Amino acid sequence: MHGHAKLRVGFLACLGALMGSASTCYGQGEAKGSDRVLLVGDYTGRKVVIHSDGRGILWEHEAPGVYDVCMRPNGNVIFSTYPAVLEVTPDLGAKKGGKVVWRYACGSAGGPYQGKTEVHGCHLLPSGNVVISEAGSMRLVEVSPSGEIVGTIPLPPSKTGDVHSQLSLVRSTESAPPLFLVAYMGDGEVKVLDRTGRVVKTFPVGEGRTGSGTAYVGQALAAGHVLIGCADANCVVEFDGDGKEVWGLVADDVPAVDLSWTASVYRLPNGNTLVCNWARGKSSAKAFEVTPAKEVVWQLDGTYFKGISCLQVLDEHLRPPTP
Repeated sequence: MHGHAKLRVGFLACLGALMGSASTCYGQGEAKGSDRVLLVGDYTGRKVVIHSDGRGILWEHEAPGVYDVCMRPNGNVIFSTYPAVLEVTPDLGAKKGGKVVWRYACGSAGGPYQGKTEVHGCHLLPSGNVVISEAGSMRLVEVSPSGEIVGTIPLPPSKTGDVHSQLSLVRSTESAPPLFLVAYMGDGEVKVLDRTGRVVKTFPVGEGRTGSGTAYVGQALAAGHVLIGCADANCVVEFDGDGKEVWGLVADDVPAVDLSWTASVYRLPNGNTLVCNWARGKSSAKAFEVTPAKEVVWQLDGTYFKGISCLQVLDEHLRPPTP
Protein backbone atom coordinates (compact mmCIF):
# COMPACT_ATOMS: atom_id res chain seq x y z
CA MET A 1 0.00 0.00 0.00
CA HIS A 2 2.94 2.26 0.71
CA GLY A 3 6.48 2.10 -0.67
CA HIS A 4 8.74 1.14 2.19
CA ALA A 5 11.57 3.63 1.85
CA LYS A 6 14.84 2.58 3.45
CA LEU A 7 15.38 4.43 6.71
CA ARG A 8 18.60 6.44 6.88
CA VAL A 9 18.76 7.56 10.47
CA GLY A 10 22.46 8.59 10.56
CA PHE A 11 22.26 10.60 13.77
CA LEU A 12 24.73 13.48 14.07
CA ALA A 13 24.07 14.25 17.71
CA CYS A 14 22.10 12.95 20.68
CA LEU A 15 21.60 15.49 23.42
CA GLY A 16 22.06 13.99 26.88
CA ALA A 17 19.14 14.03 29.25
CA LEU A 18 18.95 17.37 31.02
CA MET A 19 17.64 17.71 34.54
CA GLY A 20 13.86 17.37 34.23
CA SER A 21 13.95 17.17 30.45
CA ALA A 22 13.66 14.54 27.78
CA SER A 23 16.40 13.35 25.47
CA THR A 24 16.32 14.47 21.85
CA CYS A 25 18.20 13.24 18.82
CA TYR A 26 18.88 14.96 15.50
CA GLY A 27 19.44 13.36 12.13
CA GLN A 28 20.92 14.46 8.85
CA GLY A 29 18.13 16.90 8.02
CA GLU A 30 18.21 18.88 11.26
CA ALA A 31 20.73 21.45 12.44
CA LYS A 32 22.90 20.32 15.33
CA GLY A 33 22.09 22.25 18.48
CA SER A 34 18.64 23.36 17.28
CA ASP A 35 16.44 24.38 20.21
CA ARG A 36 13.00 23.09 19.31
CA VAL A 37 10.32 24.33 21.71
CA LEU A 38 7.05 22.43 21.97
CA LEU A 39 3.78 22.68 23.84
CA VAL A 40 3.09 19.01 24.63
CA GLY A 41 0.03 17.12 25.80
CA ASP A 42 1.25 14.01 27.65
CA TYR A 43 -1.91 11.91 28.00
CA THR A 44 -0.27 9.02 29.83
CA GLY A 45 1.75 11.37 32.03
CA ARG A 46 -1.41 13.39 32.82
CA LYS A 47 0.13 16.79 32.11
CA VAL A 48 0.63 19.65 29.66
CA VAL A 49 4.25 20.77 29.27
CA ILE A 50 6.32 23.45 27.54
CA HIS A 51 9.54 21.65 26.64
CA SER A 52 12.72 22.97 25.05
CA ASP A 53 15.37 20.67 23.58
CA GLY A 54 18.07 22.99 24.91
CA ARG A 55 16.47 24.38 28.09
CA GLY A 56 14.48 21.46 29.42
CA ILE A 57 11.06 21.68 31.06
CA LEU A 58 9.95 25.32 31.14
CA TRP A 59 6.41 24.84 32.48
CA GLU A 60 3.89 22.13 33.27
CA HIS A 61 0.29 21.81 34.41
CA GLU A 62 -1.69 18.80 35.56
CA ALA A 63 -4.00 17.60 32.77
CA PRO A 64 -5.48 14.11 33.25
CA GLY A 65 -6.90 12.78 30.00
CA VAL A 66 -5.38 15.49 27.79
CA TYR A 67 -6.32 14.87 24.16
CA ASP A 68 -5.61 18.24 22.54
CA VAL A 69 -3.67 21.42 23.24
CA CYS A 70 -3.08 24.82 21.65
CA MET A 71 -1.70 28.24 22.58
CA ARG A 72 -3.01 31.75 22.00
CA PRO A 73 -0.65 34.46 20.71
CA ASN A 74 -0.64 35.92 24.25
CA GLY A 75 0.76 32.67 25.67
CA ASN A 76 -2.41 31.31 27.25
CA VAL A 77 -2.69 27.53 26.97
CA ILE A 78 -5.94 25.76 26.04
CA PHE A 79 -6.26 22.02 26.59
CA SER A 80 -8.93 19.33 26.69
CA THR A 81 -9.60 16.60 29.21
CA TYR A 82 -12.51 14.18 28.98
CA PRO A 83 -14.84 16.22 31.23
CA ALA A 84 -13.71 19.74 30.32
CA VAL A 85 -11.69 22.22 28.26
CA LEU A 86 -9.65 24.83 30.12
CA GLU A 87 -7.78 28.01 29.21
CA VAL A 88 -4.90 28.77 31.57
CA THR A 89 -2.45 31.66 31.87
CA PRO A 90 0.81 29.81 32.68
CA ASP A 91 2.89 30.77 35.70
CA LEU A 92 6.23 30.67 33.91
CA GLY A 93 8.06 32.01 36.95
CA ALA A 94 7.04 29.02 39.04
CA LYS A 95 7.38 26.73 35.99
CA LYS A 96 4.04 25.13 36.84
CA GLY A 97 0.36 25.86 37.24
CA GLY A 98 -1.35 29.13 36.44
CA LYS A 99 -4.61 31.05 36.48
CA VAL A 100 -7.71 29.46 34.93
CA VAL A 101 -9.31 31.95 32.52
CA TRP A 102 -12.34 29.81 31.70
CA ARG A 103 -13.51 26.20 31.88
CA TYR A 104 -16.04 24.55 29.58
CA ALA A 105 -17.63 21.52 31.24
CA CYS A 106 -19.09 18.65 29.20
CA GLY A 107 -22.70 19.25 28.27
CA SER A 108 -22.84 22.83 29.55
CA ALA A 109 -23.97 24.15 26.16
CA GLY A 110 -27.39 22.69 26.97
CA GLY A 111 -29.69 20.97 24.52
CA PRO A 112 -31.98 17.94 24.72
CA TYR A 113 -29.24 15.30 24.99
CA GLN A 114 -28.93 14.01 28.57
CA GLY A 115 -26.50 11.09 28.17
CA LYS A 116 -22.77 10.70 28.65
CA THR A 117 -20.52 13.27 26.96
CA GLU A 118 -16.78 13.69 26.46
CA VAL A 119 -14.75 16.56 25.02
CA HIS A 120 -11.62 15.69 23.06
CA GLY A 121 -10.71 18.41 20.56
CA CYS A 122 -10.05 22.11 21.21
CA HIS A 123 -8.92 24.23 18.28
CA LEU A 124 -8.16 27.95 18.17
CA LEU A 125 -9.93 29.79 15.35
CA PRO A 126 -8.62 32.96 13.63
CA SER A 127 -11.43 34.89 15.36
CA GLY A 128 -9.95 34.04 18.76
CA ASN A 129 -12.82 31.72 19.58
CA VAL A 130 -12.18 28.07 20.40
CA VAL A 131 -14.09 25.22 18.74
CA ILE A 132 -14.60 22.09 20.86
CA SER A 133 -15.62 18.61 19.67
CA GLU A 134 -18.12 17.00 22.06
CA ALA A 135 -18.95 13.30 21.73
CA GLY A 136 -22.22 11.86 22.97
CA SER A 137 -24.15 15.03 22.14
CA MET A 138 -22.38 14.95 18.73
CA ARG A 139 -21.76 18.64 18.26
CA LEU A 140 -19.14 21.33 17.96
CA VAL A 141 -19.25 24.03 20.62
CA GLU A 142 -17.75 27.48 19.98
CA VAL A 143 -16.46 29.41 22.99
CA SER A 144 -15.32 33.05 23.09
CA PRO A 145 -12.00 34.22 24.64
CA SER A 146 -13.93 35.06 27.82
CA GLY A 147 -15.44 31.57 28.01
CA GLU A 148 -18.90 32.48 26.74
CA ILE A 149 -20.67 29.84 24.63
CA VAL A 150 -21.39 31.64 21.35
CA GLY A 151 -22.76 28.79 19.26
CA THR A 152 -23.08 25.09 18.54
CA ILE A 153 -22.96 23.06 15.33
CA PRO A 154 -24.81 19.72 15.16
CA LEU A 155 -22.77 16.85 13.78
CA PRO A 156 -23.95 13.83 11.79
CA PRO A 157 -24.34 10.78 14.04
CA SER A 158 -21.51 8.32 14.50
CA LYS A 159 -21.96 4.63 13.73
CA THR A 160 -20.01 3.96 16.94
CA GLY A 161 -22.03 3.38 20.10
CA ASP A 162 -19.09 3.89 22.47
CA VAL A 163 -19.08 7.62 23.30
CA HIS A 164 -15.33 7.64 23.94
CA SER A 165 -14.61 6.45 20.39
CA GLN A 166 -17.16 8.55 18.50
CA LEU A 167 -15.13 11.72 18.01
CA SER A 168 -11.54 12.78 18.38
CA LEU A 169 -10.02 16.13 17.34
CA VAL A 170 -11.37 19.03 15.29
CA ARG A 171 -9.40 21.33 12.99
CA SER A 172 -10.42 24.08 10.57
CA THR A 173 -9.48 25.37 7.15
CA GLU A 174 -8.08 28.87 6.65
CA SER A 175 -11.03 29.85 4.46
CA ALA A 176 -13.60 32.42 5.56
CA PRO A 177 -15.94 31.14 6.79
CA PRO A 178 -13.90 28.10 7.83
CA LEU A 179 -14.77 24.49 7.18
CA PHE A 180 -14.27 22.04 10.03
CA LEU A 181 -12.39 18.75 9.81
CA VAL A 182 -13.84 16.42 12.44
CA ALA A 183 -12.21 13.06 13.17
CA TYR A 184 -14.78 10.29 13.64
CA MET A 185 -12.32 7.96 15.35
CA GLY A 186 -14.43 4.82 15.67
CA ASP A 187 -15.87 5.23 12.17
CA GLY A 188 -12.37 5.58 10.72
CA GLU A 189 -12.96 8.76 8.74
CA VAL A 190 -12.54 12.53 8.75
CA LYS A 191 -15.60 14.54 7.78
CA VAL A 192 -15.32 18.08 6.40
CA LEU A 193 -18.33 20.16 7.46
CA ASP A 194 -19.58 23.71 7.05
CA ARG A 195 -21.02 25.89 9.82
CA THR A 196 -24.45 24.31 9.47
CA GLY A 197 -23.09 20.80 10.03
CA ARG A 198 -23.51 19.85 6.37
CA VAL A 199 -20.95 17.30 5.20
CA VAL A 200 -18.89 18.75 2.35
CA LYS A 201 -16.53 15.81 1.96
CA THR A 202 -15.55 12.60 3.76
CA PHE A 203 -12.07 11.09 3.87
CA PRO A 204 -12.27 7.40 4.90
CA VAL A 205 -8.99 6.05 6.23
CA GLY A 206 -9.63 3.03 4.03
CA GLU A 207 -9.76 -0.73 3.92
CA GLY A 208 -6.81 -2.72 5.18
CA ARG A 209 -6.28 -0.44 8.16
CA THR A 210 -7.71 -2.00 11.27
CA GLY A 211 -8.18 -0.97 14.89
CA SER A 212 -10.83 0.19 17.33
CA GLY A 213 -10.32 3.73 16.06
CA THR A 214 -8.48 4.70 12.90
CA ALA A 215 -8.87 8.49 12.61
CA TYR A 216 -7.41 10.69 15.36
CA VAL A 217 -6.99 14.00 13.55
CA GLY A 218 -7.26 15.53 10.10
CA GLN A 219 -5.12 18.56 9.23
CA ALA A 220 -6.08 20.69 6.23
CA LEU A 221 -3.15 21.22 3.85
CA ALA A 222 -2.72 23.27 0.67
CA ALA A 223 -4.68 22.43 -2.49
CA GLY A 224 -7.39 20.61 -0.55
CA HIS A 225 -5.11 17.89 0.78
CA VAL A 226 -5.74 16.36 4.23
CA LEU A 227 -3.18 14.74 6.54
CA ILE A 228 -4.59 12.11 8.93
CA GLY A 229 -3.12 10.46 12.01
CA CYS A 230 -4.66 6.99 11.92
CA ALA A 231 -4.62 5.99 15.61
CA ASP A 232 -4.95 2.19 16.05
CA ALA A 233 -4.11 1.65 12.38
CA ASN A 234 -0.54 2.70 13.28
CA CYS A 235 0.07 4.89 10.24
CA VAL A 236 -0.17 8.38 8.75
CA VAL A 237 -1.85 9.06 5.41
CA GLU A 238 -2.22 12.11 3.16
CA PHE A 239 -5.09 12.40 0.67
CA ASP A 240 -5.54 14.88 -2.14
CA GLY A 241 -8.81 16.77 -2.55
CA ASP A 242 -10.30 13.92 -4.58
CA GLY A 243 -9.61 11.38 -1.83
CA LYS A 244 -6.61 9.76 -3.54
CA GLU A 245 -3.80 8.67 -1.24
CA VAL A 246 -0.65 10.61 -2.19
CA TRP A 247 1.69 9.92 0.76
CA GLY A 248 1.76 7.65 3.77
CA LEU A 249 3.88 6.35 6.60
CA VAL A 250 3.72 2.86 8.16
CA ALA A 251 5.80 1.12 10.80
CA ASP A 252 8.06 -0.62 8.27
CA ASP A 253 9.07 2.79 6.89
CA VAL A 254 10.51 3.92 10.24
CA PRO A 255 11.66 0.84 12.23
CA ALA A 256 13.93 2.92 14.46
CA VAL A 257 10.99 4.69 16.14
CA ASP A 258 8.69 1.69 16.70
CA LEU A 259 5.60 3.38 15.25
CA SER A 260 2.39 2.59 17.14
CA TRP A 261 -0.90 4.43 17.73
CA THR A 262 -0.34 7.56 15.70
CA ALA A 263 -2.14 10.42 17.39
CA SER A 264 -1.76 14.07 16.31
CA VAL A 265 0.21 14.80 13.14
CA TYR A 266 1.45 18.13 11.80
CA ARG A 267 2.82 19.17 8.41
CA LEU A 268 5.67 21.62 9.01
CA PRO A 269 6.55 24.61 6.78
CA ASN A 270 9.66 22.73 5.57
CA GLY A 271 7.46 19.93 4.22
CA ASN A 272 8.37 17.45 6.94
CA THR A 273 5.79 15.86 9.22
CA LEU A 274 5.70 15.75 13.03
CA VAL A 275 4.10 12.59 14.42
CA CYS A 276 2.91 11.89 17.97
CA ASN A 277 3.80 8.22 18.59
CA TRP A 278 1.49 7.67 21.53
CA ALA A 279 1.54 4.04 22.59
CA ARG A 280 5.14 2.87 22.76
CA GLY A 281 7.37 2.22 25.79
CA LYS A 282 9.99 4.40 27.44
CA SER A 283 12.79 3.60 25.01
CA SER A 284 10.85 4.55 21.87
CA ALA A 285 10.34 7.97 20.29
CA LYS A 286 7.28 9.66 21.76
CA ALA A 287 7.28 12.14 18.89
CA PHE A 288 9.40 12.42 15.77
CA GLU A 289 9.92 14.41 12.58
CA VAL A 290 10.09 12.63 9.25
CA THR A 291 10.88 13.92 5.75
CA PRO A 292 8.73 13.21 2.67
CA ALA A 293 11.35 10.54 1.84
CA LYS A 294 10.60 8.96 5.25
CA GLU A 295 13.91 9.81 6.89
CA VAL A 296 13.66 10.47 10.63
CA VAL A 297 15.53 13.71 11.39
CA TRP A 298 14.44 14.42 14.98
CA GLN A 299 12.89 12.49 17.84
CA LEU A 300 11.85 12.96 21.45
CA ASP A 301 12.22 9.94 23.72
CA GLY A 302 10.49 8.78 26.90
CA THR A 303 12.95 10.15 29.45
CA TYR A 304 10.33 12.59 30.66
CA PHE A 305 7.23 11.90 28.58
CA LYS A 306 5.07 8.78 28.82
CA GLY A 307 2.56 9.06 25.96
CA ILE A 308 2.23 12.18 23.79
CA SER A 309 -1.22 12.67 22.28
CA CYS A 310 -0.78 16.19 20.90
CA LEU A 311 1.69 19.05 20.56
CA GLN A 312 2.25 22.50 19.06
CA VAL A 313 5.51 24.00 17.84
CA LEU A 314 6.47 27.26 19.63
CA ASP A 315 9.17 29.84 18.96
CA GLU A 316 12.09 30.69 21.25
CA HIS A 317 9.87 33.19 23.10
CA LEU A 318 7.38 30.42 24.00
CA ARG A 319 4.76 31.71 21.60
CA PRO A 320 3.15 30.24 18.47
CA PRO A 321 5.20 31.22 15.41
CA THR A 322 3.63 33.99 13.35
CA PRO A 323 2.58 32.85 9.85
